[in-house]
Amino acid sequence: MPDIKRLGTLIDRLRKMSDEDRVPWTETSDEQAFQATFKGYAVTIAQEVEGYNYGEPSYQYAIRFYDGLGKLLDTATASDFPPGYEFEGEKKAWNALKELYDIARRKALKVDQALDDLLRSL
Repeated sequence: MPDIKRLGTLIDRLRKMSDEDRVPWTETSDEQAFQATFKGYAVTIAQEVEGYNYGEPSYQYAIRFYDGLGKLLDTATASDFPPGYEFEGEKKAWNALKELYDIARRKALKVDQALDDLLRSL
């Protein structure tokens, strides 16, 4: 079972720092996962198909932490957090993890830069 309090704090910090462009998110071999490396550790945030509702996929978001050798140390999804747990901004676990995923994706793929380039070329 993950250490919910520490993971919650880490997710909040990653969300804030990522939004401030202070986390080096990069692409991985999995198109639905993004990674940031820090001194001796790495973090990935991934979008995973959890199931299907009326033929449409429903997603969960998983955050994983690795040591410097690539060994998985811990992982968490929204279901690991108690129902009443709130992240900064009064977000529930699924929303906080999705927000982190969306920010990491935009940073790793340089979406904002691509939009600026496209707008300049029009």
